[in-house]
Amino acid sequence: VAFPENNQDCIALVRAASENKTPLIFRAAGTSIAGQCVGGGQVVDVSRFMTGILGEPSGTQIRVQPGVIHSDLDLFLKPFGLKFAPEISTSNRCMIGGMIGNNAAGSHSVIYGTTREHVVEIEAVLADGSVAEFGPLTNEQLQAKFVLTTKEGQIYRTVTSIINKHRPEILKCYPKPEIIRRNTGFPLDVLANGQPWNKKGSAFNLAPFLCGTEGVLALTLSATLNLVKAPKAKGLSCIHFKSLNEAMLATPIILKHQPAAIELMDKRLLDLTQWHIEHSRNRGWIEGNPNAILAVEFFGDSDFKISDKFKKLTVDLQKQRLGYAYPVISSIDAKKVWAIRKAGLGLLMGVKNTKKPVAVIEDAAVAPSDLAAYVEAIGKIMVQKKVDCVYYGHASVGLLHLRPELDLANSEDRVKFVALAEAVAGLIKRFNGSLSGEHGDGRLRGLFLKKMLGAEIFNCHVQIKKAFDPDNIFNPGKILNGQAIDQSLRVTKGDLQWQGKTGFDWSGDLGLSVVVEKCNGAAACRKSAGDGTLCPSYHATGEELYNTRGRSNLLRFLMRSGSDFGQELLNPDLIKSMDYCLSCKACKSECPSSVDMARLKAEYLYQRRIAHGLSFKDRGVLFYAQYLRIAARFPVLANKLQMTVFFKRMAGVSTQRALPRIAENPFMVKAKKDINNITGRNSVILLVDIFNQYQTPNVAHDACRLLQALGFAVHPVLMKTSPRQLISQGLLAEAKSALQELLVQFHGLPSDYSIIGLEPSELLVLRDELVDLVGAGHKDQALQAKERALLLEEFLSKALVDNNAFDKYLNTRLNGDPVTIAIHNHCHQKSLVGSEPTNALFNALPGVKFSLLKTGCCGMAGQLGYENPAFSERVAQTSFLPAIAALDRETIVIAAGCSCRAQAALLTGIKAVHPATFLASRLLSD
Repeated sequence: VAFPENNQDCIALVRAASENKTPLIFRAAGTSIAGQCVGGGQVVDVSRFMTGILGEPSGTQIRVQPGVIHSDLDLFLKPFGLKFAPEISTSNRCMIGGMIGNNAAGSHSVIYGTTREHVVEIEAVLADGSVAEFGPLTNEQLQAKFVLTTKEGQIYRTVTSIINKHRPEILKCYPKPEIIRRNTGFPLDVLANGQPWNKKGSAFNLAPFLCGTEGVLALTLSATLNLVKAPKAKGLSCIHFKSLNEAMLATPIILKHQPAAIELMDKRLLDLTQWHIEHSRNRGWIEGNPNAILAVEFFGDSDFKISDKFKKLTVDLQKQRLGYAYPVISSIDAKKVWAIRKAGLGLLMGVKNTKKPVAVIEDAAVAPSDLAAYVEAIGKIMVQKKVDCVYYGHASVGLLHLRPELDLANSEDRVKFVALAEAVAGLIKRFNGSLSGEHGDGRLRGLFLKKMLGAEIFNCHVQIKKAFDPDNIFNPGKILNGQAIDQSLRVTKGDLQWQGKTGFDWSGDLGLSVVVEKCNGAAACRKSAGDGTLCPSYHATGEELYNTRGRSNLLRFLMRSGSDFGQELLNPDLIKSMDYCLSCKACKSECPSSVDMARLKAEYLYQRRIAHGLSFKDRGVLFYAQYLRIAARFPVLANKLQMTVFFKRMAGVSTQRALPRIAENPFMVKAKKDINNITGRNSVILLVDIFNQYQTPNVAHDACRLLQALGFAVHPVLMKTSPRQLISQGLLAEAKSALQELLVQFHGLPSDYSIIGLEPSELLVLRDELVDLVGAGHKDQALQAKERALLLEEFLSKALVDNNAFDKYLNTRLNGDPVTIAIHNHCHQKSLVGSEPTNALFNALPGVKFSLLKTGCCGMAGQLGYENPAFSERVAQTSFLPAIAALDRETIVIAAGCSCRAQAALLTGIKAVHPATFLASRLLSD
C-alpha cells in the first residue's frame, strides 16, 4: 500500500505503474460496496496525507484534496453558513475522492442531486503521469483542447467524437431523464445533454463526467466543489404504515409537497434496532408496530412554514387513507431517526444468522412514479426464489436498497445470488431504470453493462477507457468487467468453520466463525475523532491496521489458515494490531454491526496462550492481585519500590510512568468502623474491585457513606482479582474461575439485592462477558447477577425515580456553593450503559452546573498506558486532553474509571474525582 503525501508522489506512482504496467487500485476510506477499491495491484491510499482543505471558500466554491472527510469539510464550512450538499450515511468517514469516484448522493438528492452536480473542476493524474485540469469550457476553449498533442488532447478528441457519432443512441439507451440516481456506466448522457450539442445545456466539462467512473479513468489530486447554503430551518416527520406497499403508494403524493428527503425503513430494519446497544436507545419515537416508515424531511425559511407543510401533507395522506401515524419529530429525536437510518447496512450485517442481507440488487433505481409497481415485482421475484428481503433507502428518488438474505457459503444460495442479479437487471431494463443508482457498477454489476446500455454504447465505454488508460492500469476489473459476479466472493463453502475450543461461549452468536464475519467493511471505525469513541487506536495512528475493520480482516485470514493456525497466531501484523487495541468496547455499540473487538481480541489472546503458552507478562498479570494484597501490608516500602527503575522493568512498564500508589489503609480496614447495623433496612451489595480496595479506598469508603446516608444497608463484596484485567489479557480460564468464585460470594446474599459497582470496567463484566464465560453450570446465577448489576450512577438515578425521599434529601442536604463540573465517562460506560443515567443524576443536583465532555478514550486502557506511554498519550491527544485543557480552572473533573483519573493526573496534573467522592462531598455534612 502506498500513501502519497502530495501531488508529486501521486504522479511518481502513476509514472512508475505506467512504465511497469502495474495495476493501481485507488482508495480513500474504502466504504464502497461494489468492490471498487479492492483488487490485485498497488493500492494508492490518499486517506492519510492528502487531506487538505485548500483555503477558505471563495464565494460558494472551495478546493479540497481527495482525502478530506465529508463531515470534517462541513464542520469547516459551518461558520460560513455553507455545506457540501451530498449527505450520505457514511459522511463521518467517507472522503471527497471516494464520493467523486462513486458519484455519491445521499438522502437529500431529491433537491441537491448527486456529487456530479457539485463538482466544478478536477485536477487529475492521467495514465501516462501527466496532469490535467478538467473544468467548464467555452466552445473556443474546447476547440483549443482538440489540437493538443498530449494525452489530454487525445481524451477530448475521443470523447467528443463518440458523442457526435452516437448521441441519439446514448439519449435512447440511458435511464429515464427523471431518474436522479444514475450510475450505470460512464455518464455519457450528461455530456450528450450539454453543450455544444444542446445550446441550453451546461458548458462542456469532463469534471462531472469523471464522477462515478470509479477511478478507472484518472486519479484525483484535488477538486473544486460547489457549496450550498445550510437550510435556515428543518423539520422531520416519520409517517408510519401498515404495509410496505402503502408506503410506496404514498411516496409520489409526498413528492408533490416538495420534501428534502423521503427515506424508507422497513419492519426488518426497525426490529433489528431492538437488539443493538446504541440504537435500542434511539427507538422512542416509533409508534406501534409499523411494517414501514417513511422519514419525510422539509427544509424552509422558518419553523412555522415547515409546520404548515407537515399539516398539509398529513391532510393529503389521510384523505388517501395512507399511513396510521404522522408524528412530527423533535430535534433531539430527529438525530435518533437519522442515526437508525444511517446505520441501516451495519444493523443488517450484524444480524445473528448465517444468512446475511447481501449486496447484489441493492442499488437499482426507478422513476418514483414506478416505485410501487417495481416493489410489487420485486416481491414476486423473492417469493419465486424463496428468499426474504429487506427494503430501505431513498424512496424520494426511487432507489431502494433491496437486501436479499442469503448465505453465500451455501451453494444453493450462491445460485440464487446470481439468479436474483439477472432477474432484477431484466426488471430494471423493463422500467428503463438504472441498475446502479449510487453504489456503482464496480465488480458487482459490470457484467450487466452491455445488457443495460446495449452493445453500441458498451463499445463507446471501451473506446473511452482506451483513450484515458490504454494499458488498463487504473483500477482494472471495475465497470468494464466481464467476470461472473460470484467468482470473487470473499466467503466460500468451508471457510471459517471453526471447530476448536474457545474461551467464550459463542453459541449465542451461532459460533465464532459467524462473529468473525460480522464486519461488513462500512468503516464506522474510521470516523472522525470526536464523533464518538470508535476507534481510538485508529485516531492515534491513522492506520487501517489499527482499526476494527483492519483487525477483522486479519482475524478472517487467521480463521482461514487451516493447519497453519498455530503459526498464524504469531503473524507480526496481527500481534501489532491486537496489541494496540485498547479494548474500549466502542465498536460493540458504535459499530452498526456490533463487532465486539475487545472480546475477539481476548479470544485471540486466549488461543495464542493455548498454542504457545504463558509469557512472563501473563504471569505478572496473574500475580498482580496477590502483589496488591502483599503491598497493602507494607505500603510505604511498596511505594518506594514501585518508583525504582528495577521494579518497573521487572513489571514490564515504562520507566517514565509513575505507578498507582498503594494506600496506607485498604478499604476494609477503613470500612469496618463505618458499616452500620444492616438489619431491617433496604440493602445493596457494593462490589469493590481490587483497585478501589488497595489504591483508592477513599472512593469505596465515600460510596458506603453515601449509600448509608440515603437509607441503604451496604454489604461490601470484595473482588479477589480483576476479571477485567484477566479478560483483556486473554487469560480466560483464570477469568472464568474468578467469576465463578464471585458468584459464590453473591450466592450467600439475597438474590434481590442490587449489585452496585464503582469501577465501570469491572462492574460491566457482569453485564457483558459473565454469562458467556462462566459455563453452563453457572448460567442461571450469572443471568441473575447480570440483571442486578448497576453502576453507582445508574443506581442513584433510578433511586431518584423510585424513592421520593432521595429527591427530598438532595434538596435539603446539599452542601457547598454552586459548582461547575465536567464529566468524562469511561469507555465501557459509554458503550454499554450510555449517558442517560449520568444526565439524570447530575441534573437533579441543585447548585451543580455540569456538562458531559465530548471525549473518546483517555488512552490509558489499564496496563497499556504504563507499558506504552507514547502511544497512550497520542490517543489522549485526539480528544481527551483537548477537552480537559478547554475547561476553566475552577471546573471539577469527574471520572469513574481509575485509569481515566490516573491519565488526567499524569498528563495534566488535574486530580479528577470519582462520582462517589463528589456526591459524598456535596451531600454529607461530615
